[in-house]
Amino acid sequence: MEIKLEDWFSEEVSDERLWKAKLVTNLAKTKFAKAEVMLLGHKIGHGRKTPRNPKMKPIEEFPRPSLKKDVLRFLGLSRFYQKFVPIFSSVVAMLMDLLKKNTKFWWTEQCQEAFENLKAVITTAPVLATPNFLNTLKLLSMPAM
Repeated sequence: MEIKLEDWFSEEVSDERLWKAKLVTNLAKTKFAKAEVMLLGHKIGHGRKTPRNPKMKPIEEFPRPSLKKDVLRFLGLSRFYQKFVPIFSSVVAMLMDLLKKNTKFWWTEQCQEAFENLKAVITTAPVLATPNFLNTLKLLSMPAM
């Protein structure tokens, strides 16, 4: 379904217009044409995405793990962002090897590199982009359940 932005805002958005477009939403919780929005713990606007999640600061400041429990804690914090990092399993592979049964905890340069790389992947590089409102927007929706 293609929707031109001016079509949506030429008149007030109503439940009836959304129903005709086969969309379901709670208008009290919906915001249209905002310069900045908070989405999934990210502040998105002005052509960029900035992480604004309370879990971000602990990830940035997490000290080098010295025990298996520390590695587990760090991986637990970083799992929130797993869906945004397509190579997450590759990045954490070295850290996961430290958690295997019957293996002694041995922090190596490769582990440190994987640790720093995971921090960098999570805390940098935009994951989401803002739409260009000058173009026609394509609205993809899933059927209501």
